[in-house]
Amino acid sequence: MGGIGRSTRAKARAAARSLQQTITAEMEKASGRLGLVRSEDLDEVRSELTGIRTALAETRSALAAASAELAGTRSDLAGTRSELAGTKSELADARTGLTEARADLAGVTSGLADARAELAQLRDRPAPVAAAAATETAEPEPAPAAVRTTAAATKSVRTAVAKKAVAKKTPAKKAAAKKTVAKAPARKAPARSTPAKKAEKATE
Repeated sequence: MGGIGRSTRAKARAAARSLQQTITAEMEKASGRLGLVRSEDLDEVRSELTGIRTALAETRSALAAASAELAGTRSDLAGTRSELAGTKSELADARTGLTEARADLAGVTSGLADARAELAQLRDRPAPVAAAAATETAEPEPAPAAVRTTAAATKSVRTAVAKKAVAKKTPAKKAAAKKTVAKAPARKAPARSTPAKKAEKATE
């Protein structure tokens, strides 16, 4: 009897398990048709959705930070472009100045070449012509009236100073001067008219 009872119990347990499995399968089919899910599956889905939402929030914050960095980069790029425009204008001004400097240098070079050519012509001239040119250049132009009056005043001042200096000489020097005056005067050579004397006459 004990063996029969054990076998009956085992058969009953197996039948209960198969019935439970059949009921579970039917319930899953019915829930699938009706759109129902298990609470465990629903919790898993909810946890996954929470993680997705968290990741989405982090992505949005990172995107906002990237947008801010992009705006800063754009502002820096605008500043760099303005600086580049200023540098280009300065470079254009520098090129213009360089062109003007080159033109001035070319003018100076041409003037130097002309001066060298004139100097070579002067060197190639004969001696009399050069001397005549020198005397022509040495002759001063007639001084104006103001310069003449200034020269006359200067001459009068010099004459007065010379007279005072002569008056202060010692008696011995005066006697020596009288002895020299008593001697026969020497003949003076005729003065040559030099450009310096001509200039003195013109100032007088």
